[in-house]
Amino acid sequence: KPHRGHLYTWASTDRVVYTYAREGTGDHPAQILANFQGTLVADGGSSFNQAASKPGVVRAGCWAHARRKFWDARDTDPRHVHHALETIREVFQLERRFRELSPDDRARQRRAVTWPILQALRAWCQALTLSEPPKSPLAKAANYVLRQWHTLVVFIDDGDIPAHNNLSELLLRQPVVGRKNWMFAGSEGGAQTAATWFSLIGSCMVNAIDPWLYLSDVLPRLNSWPAKRVLELEPAAWRAQRLSQRA
Repeated sequence: KPHRGHLYTWASTDRVVYTYAREGTGDHPAQILANFQGTLVADGGSSFNQAASKPGVVRAGCWAHARRKFWDARDTDPRHVHHALETIREVFQLERRFRELSPDDRARQRRAVTWPILQALRAWCQALTLSEPPKSPLAKAANYVLRQWHTLVVFIDDGDIPAHNNLSELLLRQPVVGRKNWMFAGSEGGAQTAATWFSLIGSCMVNAIDPWLYLSDVLPRLNSWPAKRVLELEPAAWRAQRLSQRA
């Protein structure tokens, strides 16, 4: 009998890894991040709670997910939703403005410019929860911001941390859009293999590499390539080698 599997995406600016898990519980993220120390940018899903609760791990929230909660409430109270969406839009526009700054300068600008905007949004959400029915879509969106507030503001003081995890969301979209074409992996081994291929193609995408060009060069070399040097063939390293050869 077929079962439903789960595909996770782990992304940085130059590397992407997809992993498959049979169950969508917190055990899989915790296992993947068993040796991880640093900031984990993720949505508010409970499946990341176990991984984020380990010592040395800081959880940062995603403003795109907070925005989505308000977007889903747009038909119930357009006026209030418009205010929330415009405020979050302003934060994203500031992020685009700060993109070329150094991490330290970006954090300074966030504290000076973005932080007052978010404080005002928090106060607005608090007032909204007092006037709206608790189960209304708008109140749920406001409560999401308040519940996740401690994670949503982590990016303010850390210029290396983005305000959202849209990169991983975009990369997860690739296998999701075509999933009816490959609905059945055939086996758990097939699902693991699919995750490996998605990882290679996704890493090519974030490195602006033509996947066909990359695979055509790398695959014929694998049989004779030393196993201990295999990471020299991953997309980010491959791209760096190509650039050095042109220099």
